[in-house]
Amino acid sequence: MIAFFTTLLRLFLQAFRSKRTILSENALLKKENEILVRRLGKKRVHFDFYDKLFLVALHRAADIKHRLTLVEPGAVLYWQRALLKRFWTFEHQPAQRGRKPVDADVKNLILSMKNENLLWGVKRIQGELLKLDISLRTKTIRKILQSFRRRGKIRRSLRPSAINDIILPRTEF
Repeated sequence: MIAFFTTLLRLFLQAFRSKRTILSENALLKKENEILVRRLGKKRVHFDFYDKLFLVALHRAADIKHRLTLVEPGAVLYWQRALLKRFWTFEHQPAQRGRKPVDADVKNLILSMKNENLLWGVKRIQGELLKLDISLRTKTIRKILQSFRRRGKIRRSLRPSAINDIILPRTEF
């Protein structure tokens, strides 16, 4: 009998609730339903960042702690503190400084161009690279060639056998 009167009293008080509390409770129930639908076939409920952000914002707008069914009220308060800490400490990954390094394939291409065409300069190599949609500054190409030259990988002249093949074709008398 007491349960009947308490239920009747709750229904009577529901009629005098503000529109804000009704909307917040409706939004909470929709979000919990969305989370549960996403959970289908899994053992545990998973809250991603946007779920947590939504529940924290909803808690800030209207006190929903006592209406939560999927999580404990302390969890929402913990998420709120974590979000504030994350916002104010500016924790993020450091950006890489400088330009991206030139790939080894491009460096080897520059080396082969230079060794096959000894008279080509930096500008000519840059033009040939642009035909292949590889954009490098002349200064970068010059530094790459200097590093190869220091290691002794760039030829200084044509080999004697190659000169004879180019200038005088071999003919037998």
